[in-house]
Formats: sequence, structure tokens, C-alpha cells
Amino acid sequence: MKTNRLFFVIAVYSFSFCVMGQMKIQNDGQISIGGYGSNSMGSSTLNLFPKNEKAPARISFYNSVSNPVNDVYIGRYITSENPSLFHLYGREGFCFSSSEGDVVLYDNANYGSMIQFLNVDVIGYFYSPSDSRFKKNIQPLNNTLSGLLRLSGISYQLNKETPVGTNNIKINKKENARTHFGFLAQEVKEVYPELVRTDSAGYMYVDYIGMIPLIVNSLNEIQAKVDSQETVITELQKDLAALRDGTPIGGALRKSERRNTAVESESAIVPALYQNNPNPFSATPVIRFALPYETQQADLYIYNLQGEQIRRMEIADRGEGKVILQGSELSAGMYIYSLVADGKEIDSKRMILTK
Repeated sequence: MKTNRLFFVIAVYSFSFCVMGQMKIQNDGQISIGGYGSNSMGSSTLNLFPKNEKAPARISFYNSVSNPVNDVYIGRYITSENPSLFHLYGREGFCFSSSEGDVVLYDNANYGSMIQFLNVDVIGYFYSPSDSRFKKNIQPLNNTLSGLLRLSGISYQLNKETPVGTNNIKINKKENARTHFGFLAQEVKEVYPELVRTDSAGYMYVDYIGMIPLIVNSLNEIQAKVDSQETVITELQKDLAALRDGTPIGGALRKSERRNTAVESESAIVPALYQNNPNPFSATPVIRFALPYETQQADLYIYNLQGEQIRRMEIADRGEGKVILQGSELSAGMYIYSLVADGKEIDSKRMILTK
């Protein structure tokens, strides 16, 4: 009997020694789990340490006893030698949810690398990387207005029930009755397929942020047309006023005309630069200008949107004249042209070349 008791005491002592070798409970309530190295408790209530130098410290949740697959775990990223990165792993994705539905859902099996944020409110700012050093194959946008005109904006409400195949997406019930504005992805894909993404179930998503550059470029195209029309209107108004006053039509008087009239003088010619016509253009636009006859030096400069000088053309004519450009000598895009007379900028205009 004494022998049995002795074996029992030894067994209990050995078990306790083994347990305490992996778990330590301090007098102040701190708990340490893991026995690799001489670990310091630090200031945390619960500490997890790796079992060896190469193993990460993490908590794993297994699928079942019969199939112990490491489905989900929380802890350090890969090994304890890596930087201090928090790793939340789910074999098929992860989901943050509340009583109102899913807040963040990542379903790798159905959506690949797509992460869906449902009804997100942001306090602060949202920035997207747009530095030119992040990009390659940079090309200017052309004829974006014609593409946007093919789209039709709609108002809509969300379905109460999600379509078949998207049961992993929960729509906030409070948002069901709210009116939204947007586009149909099927329609956007016909015009701008780069802005549409299709998941494995065949449902489409639109990159609305990607539409902003198209809208801005379209506004520039509209403004260029307005500037061109305003120039034409101004010239027509001048011609109409000249007809009423009995003055020859043509704006600035040429040298031969100045000899035959005492009404106008050289000083009456105001230097001006007009909008190219047509704009946008694809072949040979005409840029008209007016220069006083006493102008010593005049040049027309063309710049790209990065401010780099593309062309310099010396202007020999005085009075009212024009310059004809060759669109074939330039790449498609938007340009700035400026008239400089005797070291002073007269005016600058924008022009759009399409091909």
C-alpha cells in the first residue's frame, strides 16, 4: 500500500513539473505559456512564446479531431524571426461581423483577392497611390466625352435578398430602402471594360473612383470647345460692329490698309492669341494671332502638360496672322501653346490632339 502511494505521489509531482514547465502563473496573476528560452513576462497579463527558434507564437483553431487541418489561426506572421506583424489567417478567407451583418468580408474561394466593405463610413481621408513613379505606360486620355455620353446614370435601391451565388454578402437592412445613384456594370463594361471586374459567380463590380479622370478630361474637352466658340463669337461681334461703323472687316489692319485710312493707327492693334480651330483636332489646326507692327520679336511655344517645351516657332508676320500646325508631328494628347512678344507672354491656350 505504501509503495502504491509513493508511485502516485511521484507521478503527480512529475505531471505538475511538466505542466509548470510549459505554463507559469505568477503571484500577480500573469500567465506565461511556452517554454522556449528565458522569456520575460513583460507587462501583459497573458504571454505566448514559441516552442522553438523557428516556430511562430500563435493560437490555432482546428477543423475537427479526425481532420486536424490548421483552418484558422491568430498570431505572428510565419516565424518569430519576422518583423512584428499581426497575422489573421483563414484558409478560405475571413469575416468581421456584427448583429447588423458583415462589416468586412474576404471570401477567397468565391472572389479571389477581392475584399468587400459594406456600408462603410470614413472619418478622415482616403488616399490612393498616384505618384508617377508607381506607374508605367502613361498615355493621355482622348475623346473621353464621347464615351461618357454613352453611359446613362440611374437611381436604384438594393435588393432585400442577394442573388444566388452571393449568399456570403449580407446587405444591411437599414440600407434597403435608401435610394442610390450609379451605373449598370453591364453598360459600363461595353464602353470602359477596364473599370469593371467580374467575380467567379459572374457578378460585376464598377470602379467608380477610376471614372474620375475620365470625367475631368471630358470637362477639359468641353472647356476647350467653349473657348473655341467664344473666340468665334468674339470675332463675329467685331465684324458686326465693323459693318455698323463702315470699317473694313478683318480686325487688325494690315500695312497697306493703314496707308489708305486715317481712322486706325499702328498703336490700335492689340496683341492677342486666339483659340486654335478646330479643337480638338487631328490634322492641321489653325492658330490665329494679332501683333502690333512695332513688335520686334515674336514666338509661338508649345508645351506638354508636364511643362516641357515641345516646339518653338518664330513669327515673322505682324498685324493679324495665323500659324498652321501639323498634327502628324505631335503625339495625341493635350498641349498648351503660348504667344510671347518682345519677352512678354501675350496669352496661353489649351489644345487637344486626337488620333
